[in-house]
Amino acid sequence: MPDTTSWGILNEYSKSVITIASALLALGAVASDRFVSGTPLSTRVLFGVAAGLVLLSLVAALLVAAKVYKCVAGQEAGQDISKDRKVLRHASNASYMTLGLALLLIVLSATLRSGGFHLVDASDAAIEAIARVRNLPKNRLTVTSAVWDPASERYVISALDSVTVSTIAVTVDPRSHEVVSIR
Repeated sequence: MPDTTSWGILNEYSKSVITIASALLALGAVASDRFVSGTPLSTRVLFGVAAGLVLLSLVAALLVAAKVYKCVAGQEAGQDISKDRKVLRHASNASYMTLGLALLLIVLSATLRSGGFHLVDASDAAIEAIARVRNLPKNRLTVTSAVWDPASERYVISALDSVTVSTIAVTVDPRSHEVVSIR
């Protein structure tokens, strides 16, 4: 039967936070390479702050678990546990608040990434720009490569003109959705 005392309930809550925070860290570690590459800086910063908050939540939950045991032992020994109870209350609140905020930031960063300007959008913009500037029909152009340049934080698209068999490089800014250069 589960411990239904206030100490037991608090201990179970801290274990839940530890489990959720550990799962989020594991998920973040697995997905980070796919999430971070090709993602604008603002979204990466949000993701990094969320990871930091998950770590803080984990530390606070571990502190709660340790303080619960100290308070139970102190109470049984007749010691004054008022300072420990205060730390326990603050650590418990901090673990929930930081975990909740981290979850919110994770959802926000995923939303920004999914609602943003991506490689497909950049490729379409590149083909449109080449066709307009060089006065070519779009069906002559084929995207041969599309990559994210982390140094410039822009997409670099290469397109092949099927008639002249020449490659055209286009740089697209994901923030302004504008073609920066055609060469």
